[in-house]
Amino acid sequence: MGYAELIKAVEEEGRRERERILREAKKRAEQILEKARKEALKTRDTLIEKARRELKERENEAVNRARAEARKILLSAKLEILDEVFREAIERIRALPEDQYRAVIRGLFGELERDWQASGMKEEPVVYVSAEDTRFLRDVKYRVVPAEGLVAGVVFESRDKRYRAENSLSGRLERLRPELLVSLKHILFKENLQQDH
Repeated sequence: MGYAELIKAVEEEGRRERERILREAKKRAEQILEKARKEALKTRDTLIEKARRELKERENEAVNRARAEARKILLSAKLEILDEVFREAIERIRALPEDQYRAVIRGLFGELERDWQASGMKEEPVVYVSAEDTRFLRDVKYRVVPAEGLVAGVVFESRDKRYRAENSLSGRLERLRPELLVSLKHILFKENLQQDH
């Protein structure tokens, strides 16, 4: 084999080697690309699933906040209705015929008087009623004083102001508020009482 043939054989061998290397590099590059595509798809699917979970969590949080706000608004409305019912009840009682309203004030007074006497207080109380209700207590043995802001009620107070007891329609209604709220909810809003538990 001559020198020219040797060079040609080496060149041919180099060309074949180069083609083999290129084929292997191309095959390896395709494998790397395929692996990268699969990993990218897997990462994409993971990120999408994570985003869906986070979106669902945020949606649930928003729904829960909205429900809580709705309950708060509804409770506020119920309390406003109950306040209006209380005001209306007191106004209706105050609008009773005079002899019936007098009996209410005298009844409130009588209860406080019994409590005062049962408490063992030796001194006579100062009795407070609204200015317009003083006429119903003119014949009592205690000092009766008109009181501002007292509506449909009676207050007994010791002269030293250490003991004070109030018996008023608004006070009685306030003590009944929890029971009345349940009844009001049941009547006006037709709610099942079990929903709140």
